[in-house]
Amino acid sequence: MGVKSLSVLRLGVLLLATASGDAEAPPSCEGVRKVFQLRQLGPLRGIPESPRAGADLQVCTSEKLTCCTKKMEERYQTAAKQDIQQVLQTSSATLKFLISRNAAAFQGLRNKLDKTTAAKNYVVDTTDSALRARG
Repeated sequence: MGVKSLSVLRLGVLLLATASGDAEAPPSCEGVRKVFQLRQLGPLRGIPESPRAGADLQVCTSEKLTCCTKKMEERYQTAAKQDIQQVLQTSSATLKFLISRNAAAFQGLRNKLDKTTAAKNYVVDTTDSALRARG
């Protein structure tokens, strides 16, 4: 599940690190703009119109031009952390439920075993008493 969050971050970094466009059209950051908007990571005005040098970046590093800015990098990191926290919370809730359900089932079996053991002890004690009384 954490893989989903990491893949979202990787997708963002990949889109940000490479300029979108082909050889005929001038490079554009439109693809990055769409992903940024889809993920609701912040205002679109902070996204460059065209790729730029990214010497100040730590995550979206690329030898080529990039559509990433320092602020976008921070927002992607924040989004990835939130995604991971969400996945962990969901997984934890599922695990808590499973543990609780299995604990209840175990307790039910334990109670049944205790009753069976008590019944067995009663039969043994009664039989022993009857045998002693006979002879």
